[in-house]
Amino acid sequence: MKKQIYLDYAYKVADLVWQDYDALRHQAVEEGKAALRDRGSLQNTFQFVGTVAPAEAMRHRQTGSKRYLDRAKRYLLDVYDVYHTLKTYQQTQNITIRNADFPTLGWMFEPEPYISTYNEIKNLANFTYEETAQVETVVELAMQPIEMMPEYGPMNRSMLRALNLAAAGASFPAHHKSQHWLKMGRHIFADSLDKWSMEDAGSYQSIWLYSFMAYNGYTPTVEIENSSVVKHYADLWARLVTPL
Repeated sequence: MKKQIYLDYAYKVADLVWQDYDALRHQAVEEGKAALRDRGSLQNTFQFVGTVAPAEAMRHRQTGSKRYLDRAKRYLLDVYDVYHTLKTYQQTQNITIRNADFPTLGWMFEPEPYISTYNEIKNLANFTYEETAQVETVVELAMQPIEMMPEYGPMNRSMLRALNLAAAGASFPAHHKSQHWLKMGRHIFADSLDKWSMEDAGSYQSIWLYSFMAYNGYTPTVEIENSSVVKHYADLWARLVTPL
């Protein structure tokens, strides 16, 4: 299947998000406030827009239209803005926080797409110093769940942790936790150097393989082209898709 078919589908999803964007943002703030009042939970339900941003960045690359660049930038900054709004509400209402595991992004699928979008557009979107600091805050808070609960073993959950840590550490080298993130990522990645271990579904293997390869894009560790591990699983997936 041609790559553009997947991209066009992603663009349609992005358009659906954008057409209701203000309403979705308002809903996320109200849901977040309710969660604080009812459960003392500081959780940003608007985190999903961080995974929509890459589609807008790619569409800007293909079309050159500035409106897509502006959308991608707004998505990144609004993740912080919703968090800041909820944090301010919690402080002014003197609410005791009982759960703040995911105040900006989830630990699994959201951080790396968020970071990769920032890397792609940062030189074009004219981020101010304050805006860059906001992006860094989003990333730092997204790394905390991984730091509190690292998971080892040649599994997709571990590789996703390693990928997110590598993306954060490599993309923000001046951050005071950069080397810590990179070191933790290396330790977790090491378990996947020679194999993948099934968890409860074979389909997870593709997540592990993508994360393995993307990790090396941020922190070159293995020669992907010459890796017997990558070749084995890439061939496996090719044969699953078309046994011929």
